[in-house]
Amino acid sequence: MLFVWLFLVIFCSVKCVADLELKNIIDKLANFVARNGPEFEQMTKQKQQDNPKFSFLFSGEYYNYYQYRVTTEQAGKLLICTGGS
Repeated sequence: MLFVWLFLVIFCSVKCVADLELKNIIDKLANFVARNGPEFEQMTKQKQQDNPKFSFLFSGEYYNYYQYRVTTEQAGKLLICTGGS
């Protein structure tokens, strides 16, 4: 029961991405980070630090969605996020 509660708390705190281009960027990067490790994320942060499309790497409204996607990719499971917010 605790697992279900914890999952719901985490999943419900994730804001889904309405912008399909941004969602694709986040989803693809999360997949690469899950496969290639945190070093890939650090490299991307350095290269894209001035790119507003990658601001989710540092904080902001889609940071939790990005973290959720990395975690689900690492776990090999994906729950489709279909809502707006």
